[in-house]
Amino acid sequence: MEPGTSEVADTAGTDTNSADTETTDSDTTDTDTTEESDSYKGIKAGNSITISGGTFNINSSDDAIHSDGDVLISDGDITISTGDDGIHAENQVDIENGTIVIETSYEGIEGYYIYIYDGDVSV
Repeated sequence: MEPGTSEVADTAGTDTNSADTETTDSDTTDTDTTEESDSYKGIKAGNSITISGGTFNINSSDDAIHSDGDVLISDGDITISTGDDGIHAENQVDIENGTIVIETSYEGIEGYYIYIYDGDVSV
């Protein structure tokens, strides 16, 4: 994986908020908890974010999902409450499938290009 790239796959039961990110891999018993106080974003990456499954409940004061490049969501159940952007990509947002509910936001989905191919998206 390239530096600045985040890939999130099949992380059922993951709850993300503005201060803590907890990712549980369903194939192992290990839990990795990272506290980050420098950002109020839920999930962020320098290059790209790929979400290919899992359940996410993100409550953040800044962008819930933020990439300086691209965001690809190919599946998953994502619920977002944020004070800024629900999903933000400097370049391209691709939603191929999944259920995305953006309950509160300043801007729901922001990107230079936004493509929604399938799925259930509510902003």
